[in-house]
Amino acid sequence: MLDLKNSLPLKFPLGLAVDPSNLCNFECKFCPTGFRGDIKKQRENGQMSLDLFSKIINDLIQWDAVVDNLKLWKDGEPFANKNIIQMIKIARESKRFNRITITTNGALLDRFSEDLISFPPDKIIVSILSMRGSDYALHSRNANNLDKVIKNISYLYKLKKNKNDLPLIYPKLCIFEGMTTEDENNFKNTFSKISDGLIYTKPFNWDDSHDKDLKLGSVNKATVPLKVCPYPHYTMNINFNGLVSICCVDWSHNVIIGDITKESLREIWNGKALKQIREDWRTGNIVNHKICGKCNFFKALPNASNIDDYVLKTKSPL
Repeated sequence: MLDLKNSLPLKFPLGLAVDPSNLCNFECKFCPTGFRGDIKKQRENGQMSLDLFSKIINDLIQWDAVVDNLKLWKDGEPFANKNIIQMIKIARESKRFNRITITTNGALLDRFSEDLISFPPDKIIVSILSMRGSDYALHSRNANNLDKVIKNISYLYKLKKNKNDLPLIYPKLCIFEGMTTEDENNFKNTFSKISDGLIYTKPFNWDDSHDKDLKLGSVNKATVPLKVCPYPHYTMNINFNGLVSICCVDWSHNVIIGDITKESLREIWNGKALKQIREDWRTGNIVNHKICGKCNFFKALPNASNIDDYVLKTKSPL
């Protein structure tokens, strides 16, 4: 991972998340999108058009920007968008990205398996909610979805000629409270032969007020918590409708720093809204921000994301 503090300030973002769809076929109890009735009242929902996606890519070309990682997901299931393969193709042909990554629940992979071999992202991360069908019934309404996801991963992996061919496939186990050693061994035994690697992670630590316990009892903690959020300094997150969020945690679209339908990516990156948030982190005024001021997600990020000294010891506006 790049050491951020020695790379700032950046001329253009190091990471770019573009949300093809903030709709999802699952209803996970640790994700705001999973509460469908609730989420409809709090944000606009839909799928990104191919025209809007093309506009984003053209902005990067005109800016002459090369982004390290394009992440084709944010709040929903990316393969719910029928144009996802075309998006991958456009992004790849633009030569604006060093890597293209997608995170998915895996249930819709079978719709695109052959196309994903012809037009692959660099990596597909498949979130495995549990190794128990009963948990899949809770989160996706159907216990059989676990078997479907395993089958989809196996088929896609077999379509690759060699282990290291693209796309690289990484099943990711969500480690919830109550998970047993048997569950973890089952995960390893099931996926080690049909993937390029395994990932283990804790549930996402969503912030902002919400009626439900989205962490399901789990709280991520860092040995040495960060003091400054690195996201405003190196990444941009574009929602399906073109509104640009401050970070991936902004599921409610309450921290908007621009609108790609009205501005260019370059204008937003260098714009007043994003500069103000960076400045608020430098001065400590961020504590008064309605969302960022009470967020603790960033505190548990890896030390490579630590830019505390860069921000807090800078005497002039960033």
